[in-house]
Parts: sequence; C-alpha cells; structure tokens
Amino acid sequence: MLWIQMNVMSILIGFELNASIVINKRILGMTEKIKESSQQLEVEEDHYGGA
Repeated sequence: MLWIQMNVMSILIGFELNASIVINKRILGMTEKIKESSQQLEVEEDHYGGA
C-alpha cells in the first residue's frame, strides 16, 4: 500500500510540475508579444512624428 501511495504522489508531483511549466511558458510568450507590440508602436510614433 505504501508503494502505491509513493507512486501516486510522484505522478501527481510530475503532473503539477508539467502544468506549471506550460503555464509559465504561455505567460512568457504573452509578455514577449506585448513587448514586440509596444516596440512596433514606438517605431510607428517615431515614423509619424509622435503622438
């Protein structure tokens, strides 16, 4: 019974770790897209003489 409990805990910990990695990758990707968008807006403002 103890062996089954240890296996279950290791599977749950692995699942939680995997889920947190996926979420953090998505958050990082979203922040990079926001940075790219803001840089493009700055370039367009400079091109058209500012706002």
